[in-house]
Amino acid sequence: MVCFFLLLGTVFCFGQNSIIDEIEKDQFGKGKITIYQDDHIKRLLGSVVSSSGQQGLRTQGFRVLVFSGNNQRTSKNEAMSRQGMIKDYYNDIATYVTYRSPFWRVRVGDFLSYEEALLLLKQLAKEFPSLEREMKVVREEVVIPL
Repeated sequence: MVCFFLLLGTVFCFGQNSIIDEIEKDQFGKGKITIYQDDHIKRLLGSVVSSSGQQGLRTQGFRVLVFSGNNQRTSKNEAMSRQGMIKDYYNDIATYVTYRSPFWRVRVGDFLSYEEALLLLKQLAKEFPSLEREMKVVREEVVIPL
């Protein structure tokens, strides 16, 4: 499985939208490959995203939900506060504050497996025991750095 993601990462470094596009691309002196598949498979494989010069693979994965609130007066400030607390201890892990009416949410990390996200949840629960009851692992589209 690791070899698959390494291959996937090296293919994506060439700047195509997906691994399927790269495989089907005509290249001089090489054979022609045609892949017949449902569009859902292409979406499951992910796509390349680029932000601030870094490339990543967008695919289904897992994050740790550390806050979800719908109080119009306090939830935004609470979400920003929790993001700051987590960034103070784990500045190398991505945090995401989102608002989808009426909920403010804070999610942490980009993981391919549930187990990786669960490990982070346990670390966060040790560091912030008062927040442990609110934390849970959620399935979400994540960005895996290449």
